[in-house]
Amino acid sequence: MEAPLPGIKVKITTEKQNTKIITPTGSTVSVKDSFKAVTNYEYEVDENEKKRLILILKPEYISVFISDMKNIMKYSESSQYLNQTTKRGYNPKITGV
Repeated sequence: MEAPLPGIKVKITTEKQNTKIITPTGSTVSVKDSFKAVTNYEYEVDENEKKRLILILKPEYISVFISDMKNIMKYSESSQYLNQTTKRGYNPKITGV
């Protein structure tokens, strides 16, 4: 199968079909197999829908993830400690700039 023409988005589908695409020059190209021409809007909606998938961490990686997060999120020594686990924050809305 030939590659799609520039400026035309193609979506891979599971159903076999014969689709005719009109190129910017006005000629018609027939695309067969498991491809379907889609508009830019449909393509972008499909790409955004893929971002809704939630990936769950495998159980064997949970302990590594937790230890990494504990190391990354540790407070370093500073004069802003109120006690051993709490650090004072800066809020310009309260104290002014």
